[in-house]
Formats: sequence, structure tokens, C-alpha cells
Amino acid sequence: MAIQQQFNSEEGRPEILRNISISGLNLKSEETQKKSDEFKIFEREMAFVDLETTGLDERVHEIIEIGVVVADQNTLEIKEEWQARIMPEFPERSNKLNREINGFDEQEWQGEPHLRDIINTFAVKLNRRELWSWNIQFEWRFLKTAFQNYNMDIHTVLGDYHGFDVIPLAKEELRRQNIADIRFSLSNVSDALGLPIEPYPHRAMNGARKAFEVYSTVRKLS
Repeated sequence: MAIQQQFNSEEGRPEILRNISISGLNLKSEETQKKSDEFKIFEREMAFVDLETTGLDERVHEIIEIGVVVADQNTLEIKEEWQARIMPEFPERSNKLNREINGFDEQEWQGEPHLRDIINTFAVKLNRRELWSWNIQFEWRFLKTAFQNYNMDIHTVLGDYHGFDVIPLAKEELRRQNIADIRFSLSNVSDALGLPIEPYPHRAMNGARKAFEVYSTVRKLS
């Protein structure tokens, strides 16, 4: 059963996100394109996002941690970091593999806010910023679903309809260095590039930082 937690009013939403149109199928709406055109492509801040979830299916599973690193894309200076731990509505749906990776424990998460309590803040953190991630398809699916569940359109939140992936940039750097004998994961690529190993279990903030570190390292090496 898909998660449905729709809000039907504008009450309580930040002014910057009011009047967002729900147009998930209209990826290139005039309003979205207009907002995107307000920004030069090399002037927007970059938001590196990592999500931890209770599973791999955005229709059933939920976000339990968010990590965001905001950086100036010209200087690569970190401007802001933000993270949140989230209590899922259906913790019993969490699968064993994800719990082993991200350390989710229902008792440990007791008392943490629900997604509905922080979704507005999260949207503001992403608003008008360039979205980056390691394996953007995964993050994009969960982000799109999460915002739709609260009557928000991810494309309008971002002011754009693009998401950018660190993976192809990292792969090309490994090709340039003739490094081919590794399993292609964020931790392995980080190690191959000489970056510190990420602590275990995996946390969203660490994942966002590591994605930014890989990106900035490849930029400096290129």
C-alpha cells in the first residue's frame, strides 16, 4: 500500500513555497521554466543531498534521515549543512538490509519528528538550489514522492526540473587514473581518491558530505 499523507491547505507552509502548483507530469511548465531562467547556471548554490530510507520502494518505504550540504559551485566553499532524523509512519515496513546499512532502530528513533513536521524546512533548504547526489535516481524518486504527499511539486521547490549525479564525474576520474579494479560504490570511490573512510553505519549527513567531497576532489583534479 502506498503512503498517502496529503495536506489539502496552504496553512503552515513557508511564504516562499505558497502557491506551488501540483504538476508532477508537467515537468517543463511555464512557471517552473520561468523560475529556472531567473538564475544563471553557474550562480546557483549546490545542494548535495543524501537520504536514508526504510527500503528501496518509494511507494511503500519512507525517509528516515536527511543530510544536506550546500556549497558555492564556484569556490566550493560549504555555505550550510542541515540534517534531520525522521520517525517513519510505518517502521514495521523497514527491511533488514536497509537497517543493517543505516542503523535504523525503532526504539532509538522514538521521539524524532515525523516528515510532516520538517517537510517545509527541508523544502526551503532545497529551494532555488541545484540538486546533487550520489545515485540521483534513488534520491529523486523518494524526494518527488515525499513532496507530492504534502502537496508540493519538487520541480517548483527546486525552481528547476534537473537533478545532477556525482557518479559519472567520479567514473571519468577513475578512468583517467586507470583505476578499474574496485566495486563502484561511494565508499570505495572515496577510498580510491584518497579520501577518509566513512564511519559505519552509514548516516545521511556523512553521505551528503562524502558526495560533496568526491565531487570537489574530482573538480580540483580535472
